[in-house]
Amino acid sequence: MDKVDRKYFWKDKVWLKEKYLTERLSCAQVAVLAGCDPKTIWNWLKKLRIHIRSKREAIDLKYGKEKKQKESKKVEIERLMAGFD
Repeated sequence: MDKVDRKYFWKDKVWLKEKYLTERLSCAQVAVLAGCDPKTIWNWLKKLRIHIRSKREAIDLKYGKEKKQKESKKVEIERLMAGFD
């Protein structure tokens, strides 16, 4: 980390992008790693002009978009099968 105090990981744009965008961690998860408040992470994302997820993106990430898609397919199959009874 160039010119960044090791105590303040969240000020390092490369580190913050790696955790938030690449590893897809939430602000709360990044805050635990950095030892700070989630609001601090959110503020530094804005300050460093790192794309902040929309609420929809955050929800999809938290609950797993693929899992939801599988569940909806399962429900659809169950509805179709119910019509054959």
